[in-house]
Amino acid sequence: MIILTILLVILLIIIVLAALIFGGTFAFVYFRYDVNIFNILSDIDKLNKTVDVEKLTPNAFDESDYISIKNNAASSTSGFLTYDPDNGFSIDITKLPTSLNTYVSLSDKQVGAYADKEIKNNGDNQFKILDFTLTYELLQIEFENKEDLTTINTVAKIDLTDVKSKDNKGIDLLVYFIPDVLYISSYVDITKTGSNMEYNLTSNSLLFNNLTNKQTAELLDAISAFTKEDFSAEYFNLEIGRAICSSLIGDETNEGLAHRLKNYGAKDFRFVTENDTNYFEVYR
Repeated sequence: MIILTILLVILLIIIVLAALIFGGTFAFVYFRYDVNIFNILSDIDKLNKTVDVEKLTPNAFDESDYISIKNNAASSTSGFLTYDPDNGFSIDITKLPTSLNTYVSLSDKQVGAYADKEIKNNGDNQFKILDFTLTYELLQIEFENKEDLTTINTVAKIDLTDVKSKDNKGIDLLVYFIPDVLYISSYVDITKTGSNMEYNLTSNSLLFNNLTNKQTAELLDAISAFTKEDFSAEYFNLEIGRAICSSLIGDETNEGLAHRLKNYGAKDFRFVTENDTNYFEVYR
């Protein structure tokens, strides 16, 4: 799971950083790895500052968005496509419409609510690291439609209080560097290719808590330098974007919502804006 991997990387950064601080090897690290420990220290300090969640998630979904998906799916598709928060979307082939142009139209808030239920129904909202139980929660999905692309913003949080509250023998000194909550804000750009149901994803920016895109990349680049592995912000950002698009769109090998409807006559997907609201649509 990509979120688990990200968390492991962050904890690894903290461990390495602490070792360097107490080992007094700032100069060695700078000349050997080209990593400025003082910048990393500043980034870690900023990572622990209180996050303004309302500012971070102005398009956060809530319970009403689950209800609206259920009502809209049934009414707009003549009962062909229905939605149950516990079981997701289901298709009744006997009610397949003959004149309907748009099979499904979901606002970005509804997409967030849909993805959240999928994560929870699949049991992907909790995971364990050693003796710690960590909870992952999706907070927002937001679209920004531009002339030739759509930017998808995904915001999630991981509660780390279980790590900080237990008797952490051996890592007591590291607890100071661990934030209570890690907020991950991912921005990816999706562009349509010339073929139906196909698209390209590019990384836009990735932010942890109050860090800027540059500071987040700096943290991940530091651990890449130490491990000689690709822990870049671009890599993680694209993994998050692929996870969302895989659920929403899918492909020939991974059946997302759009590809599932392709079997019933859907031609393609699109992102549109109507009355200042952004929508994801599957049409034929």
